Amino acid sequence: MHSRRGFLLGGTAAVTLPLSGCDTLPAVFSPSPKGAVDIHNHIFNGRDVPATGFIRQVVLRDADAPVTSGDLLESLIKLLALIMLSGTPTSEQELENLQQPQPRTREDVLAQDERNTARGIARFQREIGAETSGFRTAARDDQSILGQIEAELGITSGPTRSLRLRADYSTTLAREIYRESSGVQDRSARSFQSNSRLLSTIRWAGLLTRSRNDIFGELKRLFGNEGQIRIFSPSLVDFQRWLRPRDTVSSVRSQIDVTSRIAQLQKEDLILPFAPFCPLRAALEAEDSGDPNFDTLALLKYAVARGFAGVKLYPPMGFLPIGNADLPNRPFVRRWPRGGGRALDDQLLKLYDWCVAEGVPIKAHANNSLAAQPCSSLYASPTNWVPVVSQPRYRQLRLNLAHFGGFDETLDPPKRCRDPQGRDWEEILAGMLGQFPNLYFDIGYWSELLSPGSEGYENVVNKTIALFQSQPLIAERMMYGSDWLMLGREPAHNTYKRRVEDALARMFPDPGQRDAVLGENALRYLDLRRGTQQWARLSAFFGDNQVFAGLLRGG
Repeated sequence: MHSRRGFLLGGTAAVTLPLSGCDTLPAVFSPSPKGAVDIHNHIFNGRDVPATGFIRQVVLRDADAPVTSGDLLESLIKLLALIMLSGTPTSEQELENLQQPQPRTREDVLAQDERNTARGIARFQREIGAETSGFRTAARDDQSILGQIEAELGITSGPTRSLRLRADYSTTLAREIYRESSGVQDRSARSFQSNSRLLSTIRWAGLLTRSRNDIFGELKRLFGNEGQIRIFSPSLVDFQRWLRPRDTVSSVRSQIDVTSRIAQLQKEDLILPFAPFCPLRAALEAEDSGDPNFDTLALLKYAVARGFAGVKLYPPMGFLPIGNADLPNRPFVRRWPRGGGRALDDQLLKLYDWCVAEGVPIKAHANNSLAAQPCSSLYASPTNWVPVVSQPRYRQLRLNLAHFGGFDETLDPPKRCRDPQGRDWEEILAGMLGQFPNLYFDIGYWSELLSPGSEGYENVVNKTIALFQSQPLIAERMMYGSDWLMLGREPAHNTYKRRVEDALARMFPDPGQRDAVLGENALRYLDLRRGTQQWARLSAFFGDNQVFAGLLRGG
């Protein structure tokens, strides 16, 4: 989608960035009788991703661009990384804090965001032009970034140099950045609304300094509570092996532990997380172990015993769902297995076999975006999943191909890494539905819907209507997803669910179909029916959860 590909650095200076019976599903709490589920979201923080590489190669890099960055962009990356890691708890620290969780108001949390943003700005200012924190930036570029922020805040009327020499410069800048988001002094009323992508992205970096529990609290505040979404499915990520440089991150095990604990503490909402699987990490760990019986799925088995409902895959990091022995180029990574791409295939086949045997669904990034390698966003195409789900042994694999809705592949002008098929991936996906009955898709980060009346909005809505008319199964396989907190970079992200509901009313005239998209389809994808392996696992973990009890009663 367009907004995943580009970022405007102020003014005209453009910088390119990258259930209740065996056969029926229960009702859940929602505005409709059928339920509301956010099948695609995130609650990770800045300690769970390699901050520098994540911003440089994923967040701010166009998926079609080389894995490099210009001088000015490097200064922005430096600022965002310093903010993301300012006061941010590791998962181990948060797990300890959750032993005796303390109630916090939203005003407290927002004040903490502002303080952490100020700390990041202060360190950035101290390190202007210095080779530090993994960066080599020119003083003029660092100063230019600060100048751009000041210009977008409208505080350049006075002598800029004297403003930056003030001892309270960083706190002043942070205060104005957060005040600009709402135009009010009351922190609790701020909505993070802004027409500035630069300021929205800085606040988004501040959001990532929170604890994961507080990040979930914001997700619930935006889209949850009584009468709204009560079931959330956040995905953990494991990007460390694909990104440069190697920043220290919380271990996957500790991320599983803290997310499981947060899910356990929530009694009025149901959190069904997805654990990450990185085939490159698995291949290298198996190689290093020297043990032919080394279990590369051990963490996934650990996770599903602790309330996790599935597995998340990110092919655009640099791998295909299958067929990696034939990759055109070796990925831009620090280390590649001795067995090459075939070693990744071996690990992926083990994963698919286990998921089928245990009834564990897979959620996979399937948008032409988030590439960590040159053109590796193309690996996420639905076409690349056909060799997997066509195999008889994988016919029962429950698969969600995420991020439907951009219709990017036929947009003009063509990109350097344009899919050679020349067809929208949404069209390809729709053509697969009749052949693969366990294939679903979500609409996470459908950012065009945030601008009703725009040309982009009308384009995707009309194309979806036409696609639905040619393939009615779309109404049975489409699932609501927000992709928050990644969506949090969008200035109007807090209107997302309402905008989606408005668009669905145009796409699907039958209210029952809209209800299915908002919840019922996700419950079927998750296989939340009595007697399934999934039901047995989750029942054991969520026995005292009010929402799960509602599923158990059938409404």
